[in-house]
Amino acid sequence: MRFLILLIVFCASTTSAQSCEKPLLFYVGPFISSNFIPEYWSEFIKSVESKTNCKVQVKTTESYTQYLIELIEKQGDIYLAPDHYFSALKEIGFKAIISSPKKGHFYLISKLNINNDITLLKGQTIAIAGPYTKAHLFLINWLKKHNLLDKVDIKALPRHDDITLSVLSGEFATGGILNIMYERLPKFVTDKYFKIPFGSPGGAKILIHDTQNQALTKAITSSRSLIKLLSNWQPSDPNEEAELSNEFKAQFNNFKSTLPKQIKRRPYIH
Repeated sequence: MRFLILLIVFCASTTSAQSCEKPLLFYVGPFISSNFIPEYWSEFIKSVESKTNCKVQVKTTESYTQYLIELIEKQGDIYLAPDHYFSALKEIGFKAIISSPKKGHFYLISKLNINNDITLLKGQTIAIAGPYTKAHLFLINWLKKHNLLDKVDIKALPRHDDITLSVLSGEFATGGILNIMYERLPKFVTDKYFKIPFGSPGGAKILIHDTQNQALTKAITSSRSLIKLLSNWQPSDPNEEAELSNEFKAQFNNFKSTLPKQIKRRPYIH
């Protein structure tokens, strides 16, 4: 009898450990390149895997429009999103599990002495992240404020690190870069550039759409201290409205209206 009980317990634990037929898909978007995934996410991923008995597969995206489609189709299980996405995404069933502190902000860096004369930007091309990012929206607002929007060209690039490299390589004289990219640069490099902060600090959220999956929710919440990107994540406030939420919601609704119905209505199959 004792042997039979032990056998039942062993079989139950084995079944639990192999409970996932497919890995959990963690979509991190196009915001930074895959080179940074091990540094920012590896410990968090290992913890979630341990707590759920499921492998976690990280998925990056080449463009912002593709990432929006992935969100609409609910192709994954876990998603990283800027905080201003949440107001729009909760309307299609997403739930925010944890949120980062609002430590992300932006600098306009340039070889031109924009600290003394921002009109030097006239006729220049400014590299910036894609139109669905806070960086892009904040830059548009900043240029409007200084009556420069129609006097510069804007070049949207996929990732924040792409923008940093494009300025350092001399491809563009000016770029709007994320502070965590700027702060990785050695002083002898940053000393060569003029810098103006623009926009307001913001953060990110980890989202899921399977709101009934309490095991996944608990695993994400209890693993949050292991995230190295914008550290000190906390459980999310479901009523939080981040700055630029309305602007993104308008963009998102307009984007959805351009998609074929089969994409907008495609169900998520786990």
